Amino acid sequence: MMKKLSALLMALVMCVSLVACGGADPQPAIDSFNSASDAYDTLIDKINANIEAYPQDLLDAISEMGSTLTEYKDMLESDREYTEEEVTGMVEVFTEVENWAKDMDAQLEELAVEAVVVDKQLAIELFNGVSTMFDAAGTVVNANPDAFSKEFTDTMVEMAGIMSEYKTLLESDQELTEEEFNIMVEDLIAIEEWLVEAESQLFG
Repeated sequence: MMKKLSALLMALVMCVSLVACGGADPQPAIDSFNSASDAYDTLIDKINANIEAYPQDLLDAISEMGSTLTEYKDMLESDREYTEEEVTGMVEVFTEVENWAKDMDAQLEELAVEAVVVDKQLAIELFNGVSTMFDAAGTVVNANPDAFSKEFTDTMVEMAGIMSEYKTLLESDQELTEEEFNIMVEDLIAIEEWLVEAESQLFG
């Protein structure tokens, strides 16, 4: 339901050097994995240096690649034995990841976009309006928590966390980019719509 403003992408530190006791020799997959991991880490280091400059779809793709590498890392570090076909398949996957990471690395300068800063006051006014509604709902729930389902109260807790994050951001000296503003607006509108739908339970 809610989106985070941005997710810090961390470089994956992966160094697998295992020797299988039986089955096919996994070393070609291990070598290919480490090569892909190196290319991925190089890309991540550059992205992290200026993460706000890159579009969300690129960050999502990088996160997905990281999840894929993590899954394979766990597999390669296990005691599982592999067939020749499985080793060959992993090499193909790692080669694709490595080539993709290197291609993205070469295009980073072109992919970077200058962040457009918006007037923070617009976000503050929207936040204050939704916050007033949310605080009123919270007062009702806190006064009689047993009257509401666990699902209802869990949703309130989740939204409280989102509101708290946005409050901290808006009270800080950090500038608000257009992308961050748009995500915030989407989140706050979602909270407002949920509160409107819940009015009968809250105040009925």
